[in-house]
Amino acid sequence: MSEATHDVNIAVSGLTTRSDSSDLANRVRETNRILRSFCNQKDWQFSANNNINRSHLNASGLYLNPSGTTALQRNFKSLLNNSFDESVSIGNSLSQLSNSFSCNPDPFSTAPLDTGTTILNGPKCRGFKMAFLNIVSIPNYIDEIRISHLFKSFDLLSFSETRLDSTFSDGEVRIPGYDIIRKDRNRNVGGVCLYLRSSINYCIRNDLVPDSVEAVCVEITKPHSRPFFVSIIYRPESPIDYFNDLEQLIKAVDDVNKEHVMLGDLNCCLVKRPIENKTKRLKKIYETYQLSQLLNEPTRITMHSKSLIDHFVTSCPKKINSSGVIHLGFSDHSLIYGIRKINPYKSSREKANTIEIRNMKKFNQELFARDLLAQPWEQIVLCPDANKMWDFWRDLFLNVLDKHAPVQLKKKKAFSDPWVTQELRELIIHRDKAKRKAVVSKTVV
Repeated sequence: MSEATHDVNIAVSGLTTRSDSSDLANRVRETNRILRSFCNQKDWQFSANNNINRSHLNASGLYLNPSGTTALQRNFKSLLNNSFDESVSIGNSLSQLSNSFSCNPDPFSTAPLDTGTTILNGPKCRGFKMAFLNIVSIPNYIDEIRISHLFKSFDLLSFSETRLDSTFSDGEVRIPGYDIIRKDRNRNVGGVCLYLRSSINYCIRNDLVPDSVEAVCVEITKPHSRPFFVSIIYRPESPIDYFNDLEQLIKAVDDVNKEHVMLGDLNCCLVKRPIENKTKRLKKIYETYQLSQLLNEPTRITMHSKSLIDHFVTSCPKKINSSGVIHLGFSDHSLIYGIRKINPYKSSREKANTIEIRNMKKFNQELFARDLLAQPWEQIVLCPDANKMWDFWRDLFLNVLDKHAPVQLKKKKAFSDPWVTQELRELIIHRDKAKRKAVVSKTVV
């Protein structure tokens, strides 16, 4: 790169420390040593991030806490100041973002369309909130999703055309407070994924999904409620025989006599006239299994067409309190959502916002070891089976550990991406506002 473009300066940031594994921590140090040597040979700038230590890590010992993020941000800024023209770099990023503007109205806002200046906060109805969006490459928008109040308002988030493969780890596309379930195709097309709030009990049921159907299926159990199934489906343009395989998934859930909610991009337009054969086939399946498609407004709007190809389908429409469409700026599809009639479980939500940690402020290693040696470990052999032995050993150990390092609850700090500046946030707001105007006025904004 430097040979092809002589006016480009290169800087490399080293790996940050970790304390979850001593072996991996040693590998981090060795990798940084190799990187430093290589950068010295090439006359490149290198930041070893030596100012980041264990105090900058969270309880897992792997991810940076807010103070660690701030320290890393300062290191990046120092690299930029030493090696690059920062204003050009950031200016180009902002220009690329503004070029993607195009977008729609907030159905939950009472403010006039031309005066709305806040990020959508999501539907206000109480219940189990589900959403789906054809996102066209989730890595491109994961930072915006993480900071969005709209997306955080949902208990279940799902996306199609994620364009992920095995080279992307779950950590790279994680959303704090959510578990991720994926079915990838490749980095150029396809793929679905589902984010489910970590406090929710669920079981992955991809055993019900035929290999030819691009979908993920989970069985969700909420307190004081019967379990129900949620399937996220993406159907690319395919022969009509595809619907035989889709029907297998629907029949498998129907056979266990459980409520079934389906969200996805089926590429079958329900408002197009005359009705296409593929749409007739899909509607026949819905009728056979008594499924109801609840959306009535277009989910993909362009200057020359409107189509309803993203479906929210349920076997129990009376249990869905609300459903609708929200137009966003970073996809040509609109986000669809539905809210199931079930009160949020407050204790689970509160639990999701706190973590258990051990207070090590008064920990004394010598006293801890002494109390461990004083325990009646020899009595373990008197237990009748291995499970009893484990319970006995665990109780002895935890009693001593609780004495020297008591468990305490700590509120989770908000996740933040330091590179998402206030200027970027304002551009995102402006972009979404522009699309809302464009959808209403049917003109280019």
